[in-house]
Amino acid sequence: MAQSQLAKTVVEAITPKQIRELRMLLSSDGAKPISQQRLGQLLDVSWNTVNRWESGGRPDDRTALRLERLYAVVRELSQVVASRNRLAFLEKEHPLLLHMRPINMLMDEQGTQRVLETIEGAASGSFA
Repeated sequence: MAQSQLAKTVVEAITPKQIRELRMLLSSDGAKPISQQRLGQLLDVSWNTVNRWESGGRPDDRTALRLERLYAVVRELSQVVASRNRLAFLEKEHPLLLHMRPINMLMDEQGTQRVLETIEGAASGSFA
């Protein structure tokens, strides 16, 4: 995903429907979404906060941006990584990402771009 596509992805606020879609994309079996509590753990917020977002509440700007970046990354990830491995990809340290956890790299645009480039590299087979 090119820089301009990422910027375009995060211009609009993430919707409650997209948050529910995100929970489904992170599901281990693709049939039942991860819990609001589990998404909250991933983002360092309470399950009540996730529930509020899904009910139409707006996250603070910093969290909204991170949530939007996570949504963009998980959508790309869903094209190349089986559902049962997506959470693990986000939470484990990766040698291709300087032994950092992708979820932690979503705090800034540069880190998010690096994660997306790594996913694209895996999709194109350039790391095989």
